[in-house]
Amino acid sequence: MSNKARFLLLLLMSYAPLVQSHGIEMSIDQGEASIVTLRFPNNQPFANVSYELFVAASKSPYQTGRTDAQGRVVFVPGSIRQWRIRVFSKDGHGTDTHLEVDADSTSRFSDGETVSPIAYLVLGIGILLSGFGLLLLTVKRGKS
Repeated sequence: MSNKARFLLLLLMSYAPLVQSHGIEMSIDQGEASIVTLRFPNNQPFANVSYELFVAASKSPYQTGRTDAQGRVVFVPGSIRQWRIRVFSKDGHGTDTHLEVDADSTSRFSDGETVSPIAYLVLGIGILLSGFGLLLLTVKRGKS
């Protein structure tokens, strides 16, 4: 195997950890106000990031702002039960998630898009290049 092929293979294998690093973990505390806490998988707060909070069926935001230093978004849901929160940082981390706030002070959420479109693009290109690299390694070319 040539040095160029080894380098290409090493480069392609390095893409996999990058795709998983863009996820965000979320928890919800419910009382009179709902508190959505966002954290990176390594438990660091998703702090000072712009967010948009929507009533589930609405196209325009109900509330916008930035997460606090602990990665929290606080809102008073009132009688509205279905919500959607979009939080994305400039480097591609974030989530687009639907929330359901129940009257009995419990909350549920369904994960939306937690990986940025750029990460999917990098993953797709990496898979294609990996396949091409494997093809180069396994197919012998005729020498003239």
